[in-house]
Amino acid sequence: MKSQEEIRAEIDRLLEEDRLEEAELLIDQIIPVSREEFRRRLEAAPYDDEPVTPEQQRQMDEVHRRLDKMRISDTDIELRRLLESAENLEDREAVERVLALLHSGH
Repeated sequence: MKSQEEIRAEIDRLLEEDRLEEAELLIDQIIPVSREEFRRRLEAAPYDDEPVTPEQQRQMDEVHRRLDKMRISDTDIELRRLLESAENLEDREAVERVLALLHSGH
């Protein structure tokens, strides 16, 4: 079995060769990562080497600003799961207080 890095390298190679169907089959084998890990990898990726106009840059900045406002963390998702599975009112109230504290900084 191939490692995740080997699969990703193979996908990159297939995409470079415009072999999209084969790349798609491999994409299905990749294990999903957390939102934080995806964001870290995305931010570490090289910026596109094509020139960008000031208007395009402004539009991209606006998209990123909106995404940042919408983004919730894996911690938030886990707390919401805890809230749904809370056995009693006291547990629910504790989880709700933690969620409120997390969101008060946004």
